[in-house]
Amino acid sequence: VESWDFEQVAKWASEKQNIPNEVALKLRENKIDGTELLLFGREDLKEIGITRPGTLARVIGTIDELKNRHLGNMIIVEQSPYCFGKIIDQLRLRAMCRPGDELPPAPEICEPDKKRFKRIVEYYFPGDE
Repeated sequence: VESWDFEQVAKWASEKQNIPNEVALKLRENKIDGTELLLFGREDLKEIGITRPGTLARVIGTIDELKNRHLGNMIIVEQSPYCFGKIIDQLRLRAMCRPGDELPPAPEICEPDKKRFKRIVEYYFPGDE
């Protein structure tokens, strides 16, 4: 998949029964290759003009199936330098605390990164608040 060019991606999409032909055309028009396809999310699809909620759900589901077949059951977590920097800062502050000290407050996360930050924290620190 990672070596697919945009024509192969468009061919893959056109051969999937649950993906409308318009999606294959949009992928071809935007020259989306295999590596890009594996990284695509809902917002990326909207950006190239696929906006119908049902179509978005179908395409995301089909891309997820492709990822699972290609990558096995490996979980891909976005690597955001901003979010990891915030996590590292928080861990450093906690490491400096002595037993009985009050823990530092939760880090301030800018609005566009809150969702991503939460997802990364839940992945690496399941059950922690």
